[in-house]
Amino acid sequence: MVILTEGFASSTPCLRELVKIIEYKEKLQDKYKINIVYHNCKPEMVVKQTENYEATFGKHEKLVKREVPKWKEALIKAVNLPGWDLERLANG
Repeated sequence: MVILTEGFASSTPCLRELVKIIEYKEKLQDKYKINIVYHNCKPEMVVKQTENYEATFGKHEKLVKREVPKWKEALIKAVNLPGWDLERLANG
């Protein structure tokens, strides 16, 4: 279970861990099942990297530039996995 929040992208450890999760999922597809939960963010925000994601990646580009493409790719792949947008669910 991966919980994506509006501040998720500000955590380099979380981004690095997401890259590893996606790598394991791709290598051992039948062994791992990953579900994504969107908490206080929308899948569109993650994919298009708008709002907090845009500002945060702007900062990352200056500090850890070589890791940013992997992080962005992992986020896009994560959005394509099954998941729940808590704001769209009843009693979210």
